[in-house]
Amino acid sequence: MTKRIEWIDIAKGIGIILVVIGHISQIKVLNNAIYSFHMPLFFILSGYLYKRKEKFAKSKLKKILIPYLVFASISFLYWVVIERHMREQDISPIKAGMNIFLARGGDSNYIFNVVLWFLPCLFMTENIFYILERKFTGKTLFFIILSSSFIGFLYPKVTDIRLPFCLDIVFLAIVFYYIGYELRKYIETKFIKKFNKNNLFISIQLLICIAIIIGFSIFEDGANMNNLKIKYYSIFFLTAIIGSYAIYLIANAIARNRIKSDVLKFIGKNSLYIMCVHEPIKRVVLLMMSKAINLQTELMRKDILWIFICLCIVIAVSSFVSLIIDRIKCYLKYKVCE
Repeated sequence: MTKRIEWIDIAKGIGIILVVIGHISQIKVLNNAIYSFHMPLFFILSGYLYKRKEKFAKSKLKKILIPYLVFASISFLYWVVIERHMREQDISPIKAGMNIFLARGGDSNYIFNVVLWFLPCLFMTENIFYILERKFTGKTLFFIILSSSFIGFLYPKVTDIRLPFCLDIVFLAIVFYYIGYELRKYIETKFIKKFNKNNLFISIQLLICIAIIIGFSIFEDGANMNNLKIKYYSIFFLTAIIGSYAIYLIANAIARNRIKSDVLKFIGKNSLYIMCVHEPIKRVVLLMMSKAINLQTELMRKDILWIFICLCIVIAVSSFVSLIIDRIKCYLKYKVCE
């Protein structure tokens, strides 16, 4: 079994909490700041963990694509039977169901669970990068990735046709994956490790990162990789890297100082499951809270206190679901072994 990297689990934990906040909140400044880097963060972390190995595609099929098909099918059935009628959505179930297999990005294509685009996109990103990294190295690989960023920039300006398996998003995602892949060479050097041992210096860096993220989020009005709605690509790439670096600083400081972080590590280890289940859970929680306190969901989603309460409930329920999934996996493995 591969040894887990503590700061990576903590970073994933922080990242998935930001994802959930971004889906609950309707506070514009907060959402702009979060959306400026939260999804690139996961591609960067995945690239950081990249290792060339035998049966690479098979392992990714098992870890990413099969969970995607399972969660997409369950989300779709719940939406068709229950939620579609509650929300009075006039969308064809056939069209929505077809997208489980077409896996085209965009909120309208994943009406039953908007976050699921990430899994087929990550699956394609990992496998395409694996092919490229085996055949090309150094400057050649760099220029291929650079070309991909230009295609990703130009594609939504030329057409609004969404490609299967989120290939139109992969053009951008693979750039962040490559950044993570390259960063591993530098983050693990003695210089960087020594550089980030001074808590005062880390605090100064964090303040600068936060100031830049907030400042630029005013210009980049709600960047969205899933919908390919990015106003200024240069600003988006800059904030994505700076925001991800800020999360690295926080996660590394927590791990290095041995700060109690079991909850964050647990959330990080189960970030894939939480990513897949939190959106339907969030919608139910918001509806129940709205009825319980007799307040419109739109108003709740603009209030920090209610956002925090909803966040805690959604994370708790999603984590509980993750535990159940783990138990089911262990049971099935045991049965197979028998």
